[in-house]
Amino acid sequence: MAPSVNEFQHSNPPIHASVCKVGINGFGRIGRNVLRAALTRTDIQIVAINHTCTSVQDLVYLVRYDSSMGNLSENTPIHILNDNLISINGRQIALTSERDLKKLNWPAVGVDYVVECTGKFTKRDLALDHITYGGAKRVVISAPSSDSPTYVYGVNSDQYAADDDRRVISCASCTTNCVTPVLKVLHTQFGIAQGFLTTVHAATRSQQVLDGYSKKNRRLGRSVFGNIIPTSTGAAKAIATVLPELTGKVTGVSIRVPT
Repeated sequence: MAPSVNEFQHSNPPIHASVCKVGINGFGRIGRNVLRAALTRTDIQIVAINHTCTSVQDLVYLVRYDSSMGNLSENTPIHILNDNLISINGRQIALTSERDLKKLNWPAVGVDYVVECTGKFTKRDLALDHITYGGAKRVVISAPSSDSPTYVYGVNSDQYAADDDRRVISCASCTTNCVTPVLKVLHTQFGIAQGFLTTVHAATRSQQVLDGYSKKNRRLGRSVFGNIIPTSTGAAKAIATVLPELTGKVTGVSIRVPT
């Protein structure tokens, strides 16, 4: 395991002041997607990843090979510099393993902004630990948050202001990001009186490979490979957060399908 962020110092080549220096907390499906997206940008650099992989070799394997997104190009070099430092395409990334947010020290590894990708710290007061204890400037939660300002790019992102109340924000869910741009256009051009949405959702790791028990509901306990499973979605509530003018006008369901 990589050391705690408090136990590690590293020197990275100078980064231009206009570049956002980002740390990823949680290296699952979303965390790895954030890394891949950042690798295509020149104005964003991932400088640290706080992960729970057993070894740096396991982490590099997850970076290189991906059944959903496709493998990273072999032309993108990944080098293991030591157990707590890798280089991807010439960009150095510090690796740490610290489960307690109150023990983090993001500035020690060059991080200004944190993308919270664990799915566990979605409440504002929990995510705020990245700032209060970890020393980060701002936090973006990669999942819905019940008590943090929520923004969807191109829908209400123009309303964001860098004040203290918005040091922690949420970028909503995958469904909300898909449906709200369409709803905004429809409502602006024609007006929406009532709406019902059905989101056909890919399987997630929370579902069962074989029939089993689900704490959430019985349906989600069925095997993901052999069943089309209807379930609830929080997207309707999130739509009202992003587009307040649609409050009470849109509802919906989710269908989990074999993928």
